[in-house]
Formats: sequence, structure tokens, C-alpha cells
Amino acid sequence: MRLTEALELAGGPTTGPVRPACWAAILALALLACTKPPATQTVGTTPPSKRLAASGPANGPKSSPRLVVSVVFDQLGSDTLARHIGLLSERGAVRTGIERGFFAERVRYTHATTLTAPNHAAIYTGATPSASGITGNLLRTPDGKARTSVDDGTHKVHNSKPGVFAGPAALRVDTVGDALKRHTNGRGKVVSLSLKDRAAILPAGKHPDMAIWYDTAVPGFTTSTYYATELPAWLARFKEEYPVADLLQPWVPEAPQELSRHLGADAAPGEGHYHGWTDTFPHDPNESTRPYGVLRLTPGLTDHLLSLASAAIDAYQLGADEVPDLLAISISGPDYVGHVFGPDSWEYVDHLRRADAALGRFLDALSGHLSVAALITSDHGVCRLPEELSDGHAHPRVTPRALREAAEGAIRRELGSLVGAGPWTLAFAPPYLYLTEAARTHPKRDAIVAAAVRGVSEVTHTHAAFDVQQLVRAAKTSLERDIAASIHPEASGDIYVVHERHTIDDLGIVQQAGTTHGSPWDYDREVPGIVWGPGVPRGRVTSPLQQTRVAATLASLLGIPAPDPQAPPPLYELVNDRTPSPAR
Repeated sequence: MRLTEALELAGGPTTGPVRPACWAAILALALLACTKPPATQTVGTTPPSKRLAASGPANGPKSSPRLVVSVVFDQLGSDTLARHIGLLSERGAVRTGIERGFFAERVRYTHATTLTAPNHAAIYTGATPSASGITGNLLRTPDGKARTSVDDGTHKVHNSKPGVFAGPAALRVDTVGDALKRHTNGRGKVVSLSLKDRAAILPAGKHPDMAIWYDTAVPGFTTSTYYATELPAWLARFKEEYPVADLLQPWVPEAPQELSRHLGADAAPGEGHYHGWTDTFPHDPNESTRPYGVLRLTPGLTDHLLSLASAAIDAYQLGADEVPDLLAISISGPDYVGHVFGPDSWEYVDHLRRADAALGRFLDALSGHLSVAALITSDHGVCRLPEELSDGHAHPRVTPRALREAAEGAIRRELGSLVGAGPWTLAFAPPYLYLTEAARTHPKRDAIVAAAVRGVSEVTHTHAAFDVQQLVRAAKTSLERDIAASIHPEASGDIYVVHERHTIDDLGIVQQAGTTHGSPWDYDREVPGIVWGPGVPRGRVTSPLQQTRVAATLASLLGIPAPDPQAPPPLYELVNDRTPSPAR
């Protein structure tokens, strides 16, 4: 079902008048009156900054945006949104954006790897991983050690555990924020916020004013010495005024009867148990073995993130002068929830509903006194729980161990007398199988890799496996070219593995339950793109548009050239209400 059809079935208009301008002012006053969190997480648990209304010009909105707010809903595929859009509020950010501006139902990534780090980089650079150097959430050093894509080994994370570092050193291309700094001689401000370090750091680029993320070890929001030699005073005050400990309250669903009608029973086959939480509501962080870890799944922490964004607007005076600024927000909660409970769970839909509503209030309050343009998209979709698929086929969860054992067995059969020299495989971190240094430097390296490819290909439900080096040199099919666009020679594994549709990796988040993403299939690869604000034409496109156009869209909203001079046009260029645009 297309999203527009889903909206019509839900009784909501696909186009319509803009809400009265006075609403934002009324809502802002209502928000400012909130000073005490409720006993349970049935609504937002942290009020927005009391200083928000003072952060913009007093004369109201201008003719062009002075602040561009870019929002990434982590793990919101086009198909997932189509299934659940009828449960979203008409006053939420998603349906407001669809009514007011331009809606691309299917923004399609032009590379195969659909993971958080490479795709946040793609959103803000317009570059595929082959150029950005961000090929996965984890990277491996030559000695086999795993590190995150934003672990630069140099810049310490404030108040975190020893040996935790973060910075954008792995990013090899400029972001929209970097382009804004360059074209405004540093006057345009760039601030990026997320629950995940990679989802704050990679959108911010190399020269932001600030990047902030949540760290369970702190616990709370923090940054690294790359951005500030010590924790900014305004952030320290915010944390003191609104401690995350206050969010450790039971999470109960906001509209259980609606969820029951739409989704069926709360507990469903395939949903996971997570650090002491079961597959049914309520979910109390205090009953978990990792209270500050499970807090990332709750709508309360998403509300807290948006309150932090309000405080950041005030602290950096975003939108307060004639030079446009960029605020990047990545809402990570749906991804944490989706991995454990699936995208059709009560937990996922309740979180999405409330995050969307909170974002709608945030943008309403902001646009009531400031000229704002907004873009909403996602870094990837997700596979539905295998237990929920009714296509008559088995869809297993594949363990890294199974793939490694298949590769090792094939290599032993190939090498014969050298069998004692193994192991030859180091790890499987989707989508890459990594070989040991001994295998990479062996005189029979090509034979070792070919054997490993054969072994992995024989694992049930493997669609294809590729020698990374060979594929980059000679990609022939469209899938091979998309995989080649995912590979950087200095930041990729040795063998690229593609499972069959709806076959997923068991990453150990929850054993033999839950779901994940990362594949080149449409449910992981196609996401919505919603844009509205001054100068944005109203329109709707149902056919796929290239995801590389998103960065150009952000640049266009800011009034600057895209980071890549060869970038394709913005999403809404040459598009109107009546003429769908083909993929470009």
C-alpha cells in the first residue's frame, strides 16, 4: 500500500490548509508551562527549554528559512510508514510535512549497505560509502580489533569510560554542514544531536559548532574533546536541571486499544526479551539489568532529546541572524525498539507515534517565532519479524558462527596440507566476512577467498557472496554495482555477503528473536523523504528518487551549493502535484 492510500484510508487528507499561525504560540506557552515530569512515561517526561522563545528574531517568520531542521527517524522504511501512518497524529511532524510540503514516498539508497553509520553519512554528504569511507557501523584494524566508525582513538568522550574516543576522522568527504561553514565564512552554525554517537558525529561533519550524543556509561548526554575541551556549560546546566535519572519510569502504551485494533495482541511471536524486559507492557527501566541501556528504547528519552535540542537552539542562537543555520537531529529510539520487538510491535508503533507527535510540537513551537524549513527522512528500513511473514517460506536468522564455520571448512578443503595454519576467518560483521592477516597476506590469498566465497554461498538462504577486491574491479550487475558503491578499499571487509530476502543476521541483541537491517532489499533500502518550509513546492512522488538527492535538498534549503559539485538536484526539483518524477 502506498503512503498516500494509507492516509486516505485513515481518514486524513493528503493535502490541506496550514494550521492557524496562532497555534504555535499557544502550544509554545503550553509547553513552557510543563515543569514537572509525570509518574509514568505516558507523555513527554522533560519540558523543552524555557528559553526557546527567546532564541529567534522578535518580528516573526521571514521569507526564507533561517534555520533548517533535518530529522532522521532511525529505522523507518517506506513500507513501515505506510503500514502505520494511519495511527500518527494529524498534528505530528510526518503528516504535517506531507500536508504542507513535498513528499517523496520512496527515497532509494544507491548503495547496498543499509546501516546507521554509512547512511547517516550519505544523508549529509550525498556520497556513497565508496567515497565517504564510512562502510559500516564497525571497522576493523589490521590486527583484527573492532572499533566504531567514529572511534578516532584520540578525542576522549567526556565523563565516559576510559579509552572511549569519538570524532569524524574516518569521514573522507565534506558534509552539508561543512559546506555551510565554507560558504558563510564560518558564520552559519551547525549543531547535531542523537542518542547514538555515529548519528550525531557523521551528520555534523568536520567543523560543527557542536555534536552531542547519549552515553549509557555517563549516563546521559555528552560530547568529546574534538568538539570542546570540557563539557559545555549550557549542557552541564541542562543535565543538572533535567537529570536522565528522572526518566527511569515505567513505559506504558499511550493508546492500547488503538494498538490492539491495529496490531493485534501485545506479545507476538519473534519479539525479544531484553535485559530483563519481557515482550509485553509495561516496561520499567528500574526492573532491567541495564536501566540506562533500556532507557534508549523509551519515548521519554526521545522527548528528552528534543528538549535538549531546544536548549541547544538557545545556547547557539540558531536562526537568530540573517545567516542560515543547520540543526541535525537523529531520533534513534525506533531503531533500538525495532531491533528487539520488530517494526509491527506495540512498542515500535507507540514510540513512533509519540516521537512524531513530540517532533510536531517542537517544530510548531519553533516555527511560531522563527523562519524554519524541515526535512524528515530515515537512514534505513528494516525486515519484518520472520515469524510475521506469511509468504509460505522459511526465513531463518543466520548466526555469524554459521557463516564463519562454512568459510573455514571450505578453506581447509582448498588448502589441504595447510589446514593447521588457520583459523583463516576473523569475524563476520554484517555484511562483511573478515579474514585474518595470515589469509590476506598468504601467497594463495585469491584461492583462500574463492574457497570462502564458495563456502558462504552454500549456507542455506545465502543469495550471493563476493570477493570485495574482485567485485570493485569488475562489477557487472546492478546489485554488484550497488555493492561496489558500498565498498571503500581502506575500510571494508574481505567478503561481502547478501542473504536472501527476509533472511536476517542474528546479531545477539536478542537471541533468535527480533530483527535487523543492512540488506540491499527494498524494505531496508527505501525510506520516506518529507520537506517543507519557505520556498518548498508542494508535491508528491510515488516512484523512487535517488537518495543522493537528500544532501542537495538540505543545501538548497540553506541556500548554498551541495558538498559535491556533481550532486543531483534536490528531491523536489521539477516535481509538481500531478506529475510524478521518475528516479534520477
